Amino acid sequence: MKSKTITHTDNEFVSSLEKGFRVLKAFSQKSSKMTISEVAECTEMTKAAARRYLLTLNALGYINIEGRYFSITPKILTFSAMYLNSDALADVATPYLRDLTSVVHESSSVSQLQGDDIIYIARVPTQRIMSINLQVGARLPAWITSMGRVQMAYLDNDIQNEMIKRVNFDAKTNKTIKTSLALKEELKKVKEQGYALVDQEIETGVISIAVPIFNRNYKVIAGLNIAGSPSTYNKKKLVEDILPILKNTAELIRSANPSY
Repeated sequence: MKSKTITHTDNEFVSSLEKGFRVLKAFSQKSSKMTISEVAECTEMTKAAARRYLLTLNALGYINIEGRYFSITPKILTFSAMYLNSDALADVATPYLRDLTSVVHESSSVSQLQGDDIIYIARVPTQRIMSINLQVGARLPAWITSMGRVQMAYLDNDIQNEMIKRVNFDAKTNKTIKTSLALKEELKKVKEQGYALVDQEIETGVISIAVPIFNRNYKVIAGLNIAGSPSTYNKKKLVEDILPILKNTAELIRSANPSY
């Protein structure tokens, strides 16, 4: 049977399944422990509906109940394990990330676009420089990250424009891009130069540079970056010293990846 992409309004869309996942995602978006009222508010459901989904997820082993509070259980990690076990890119990339990190002495990561976010599928950390604890499975808004921008830059114009329309441009620092026009211009620049550099836009004290990872047909399938401190790497040093190593690593991953 030929596959197709369906929307929220399609007759084949299972809204109850979507709501169940919305409940699970609420715990990462707001708090590790929540009451029924908090879940209902976060998911825009009635309390009665939120209660039914929470109790169902509890029966399935994905939600724990402690008095008034609900929390997700380690069973949720089975989804991550299933993905990582089936994804050749994460498997192939990890040894190259280790080599990259050993050379540049900074954290390196690979991520893929999912909706308006990037999801980390492979990562080799050094010291923790961000307030966010980034691990495999972590999500960040694509528009404000180097790996997100380097993937957005290669999207078809109509898809890219739709993504930009959904950005709320909440400034994280005084360096954050503030308008859709500025972001569009930045993405154009990223595609022309072949890399994205984000200097303290997502968090003060964090600078990162990313390049695309292509498949064998030279379609962008992921982003590869290193992130560090501006006190160690300024823009000039990142471009002159780190970018060539980053591009070489991306090419090694592309050549070694048999399934893309």
